[in-house]
Amino acid sequence: MSFTVTKSFSPSSLSQFTSCPLAFRFSYIDRRPSTPQIASTKGTIVHSALEYLFKRDPDSRTIENGHLDLDKALQEYSTLPDLVDLDLSDIQQKELEESAHELIEKYFKLEDPTKILPIGLEVKLEAYVGDTLVRGIIDRLEIDDNGELVVTDYKTGKAPRANTEQSKMGGVNLYALLCEKVFGKVPSKVQLLYLSEPTSIVSIPTERILIGVQMKSNALHKAVATACEKGEFRANVSALCGWCSYRELCPAQGGVLPND
Repeated sequence: MSFTVTKSFSPSSLSQFTSCPLAFRFSYIDRRPSTPQIASTKGTIVHSALEYLFKRDPDSRTIENGHLDLDKALQEYSTLPDLVDLDLSDIQQKELEESAHELIEKYFKLEDPTKILPIGLEVKLEAYVGDTLVRGIIDRLEIDDNGELVVTDYKTGKAPRANTEQSKMGGVNLYALLCEKVFGKVPSKVQLLYLSEPTSIVSIPTERILIGVQMKSNALHKAVATACEKGEFRANVSALCGWCSYRELCPAQGGVLPND
């Protein structure tokens, strides 16, 4: 069995292929729907709240309004499948809401939003990286005090250990490469804001880093093409399997591969 090669990639899809090619196949090639997870839904809601916050005038970006914006996002998602399909009990719903409000509280310990100058929120970019069309959505693109671009990505999960921090920068470094190709300008820095700790991981996108990002994305595209041609997508067993939506289709989890 062979598959049609995906024509474009996002940082999340490239990360998915690296962590588990079989899950990548189900999600990005077969386009099978995934089951919503509490952690990912909560993260999406908090991202939405921070987007609302940065649409406010700088002086209005207070912690009180941050909580109001979260309430707005929670109300917005109350009728959407991401939250509805979780089928939460009243206790679980309350725990999700309280945990999300805690993340908003912790965000304000990371930075002062009144001093941030965003020029774009949920910025969609796409450009060819070699022969591969790469698409990305930047949580926040801003201008620093020197007039330079800064790429910011919010994370609501657990921060990585110090010795693995730079391995988590692949996505935002790819965003930096997209900025160079779309705007003709390399950001002065890219950063991941881990709200749960709270802590930030910052990287300076050098020419060497961007060349490495381009080489890696092209290599991954070739690996995907080879997997599609041979019809071989292996399962990588890891701690992430517990959150995978495709366990019933995964041989490594006792499932059966579909024939379609």
